[in-house]
Amino acid sequence: MLTTLRKGRFVTLATGTITFDVDQPPEVVFDYIADIRNEASWLKDIRSVEKVGDGPVGEGTVFETDYRMFGRMRIVLHDCRRPSHLVFDGEGPRMWMHFVMDVEPRDGGSRVTFALDMRPRGVLRPLGPLLKAGLPRELAKRPEQFRAALASA
Repeated sequence: MLTTLRKGRFVTLATGTITFDVDQPPEVVFDYIADIRNEASWLKDIRSVEKVGDGPVGEGTVFETDYRMFGRMRIVLHDCRRPSHLVFDGEGPRMWMHFVMDVEPRDGGSRVTFALDMRPRGVLRPLGPLLKAGLPRELAKRPEQFRAALASA
């Protein structure tokens, strides 16, 4: 169990990591994930997503999102090293989130690793243990969802 001390109280973090293979090359995988607007095609929990500002997706790109349970979050792309590594940090009234993706070439496709840390806030804070228990099950769905979305992109 991961915990952190915050303002004198321990907060449980929901964390998870999943690694899987896809048929597409690292550049395709990276570009698809780096643009969070693509989540709408494969993640049913996202209600809306908008890129803030003009220009290409890259280091410092900001997205305003609204997720079914987590509500509104501002997500910023950091540590962007195309095509192998990216980091998203998200913050909203109900959730703090840190997402890392690593991609490496593998047999003509890619090996993808998603690592996710989530910290419920505000009204969702009491649901921390449930989120922690359910995250592995949710992450296990991502490879097939992601493969299907990439195949149709």
